[in-house]
Amino acid sequence: MMILKGTGVSGGVAIGRVRLLRQATLNAARRTVDDPAAEWQRFVLAAGRAVTELYELYEWSIQRLGQESAEIFRVHAMMLQDEDFRDAVRQTIEQQTVNAEYALSVAADHFAATLGQMEDTYMQQRAGDVRDVSARVLRHLSGASVQETAAEDGTVQPRELSMGECVLCA
Repeated sequence: MMILKGTGVSGGVAIGRVRLLRQATLNAARRTVDDPAAEWQRFVLAAGRAVTELYELYEWSIQRLGQESAEIFRVHAMMLQDEDFRDAVRQTIEQQTVNAEYALSVAADHFAATLGQMEDTYMQQRAGDVRDVSARVLRHLSGASVQETAAEDGTVQPRELSMGECVLCA
């Protein structure tokens, strides 16, 4: 038997088998595109949906976990709204006439590497946040979602959020 520990997201105790959630494999392979402006709009729409999700998670988390724990979702949303990050994605799309997925991946790798090389430990840890928010946008660009295993009797069910993501802290 495996025992998992973490921060609960709701009151009470649940005993049972965990219902596994798996993320689909995301593809950020480079493709040449004919219409960079349309690719940029795909990114803008996907990033907008991700920001909306993050603010929904923020509000949900404030009610259940408190302001301090919820803050990470607000910070993630701010990362996606950062002009330098967005400009890096746009420039890659326009200058290389490539797909939004690839441009996002290039920008995320660059920003994560920059943060990872800083002397400040806090800033180094933000590299993982850049990867997380980029993966969220990439899921929207690719149409991927979190895939659940079939529900069985006796499984501990995750709390479903309106945007289709699940929160399960065991």
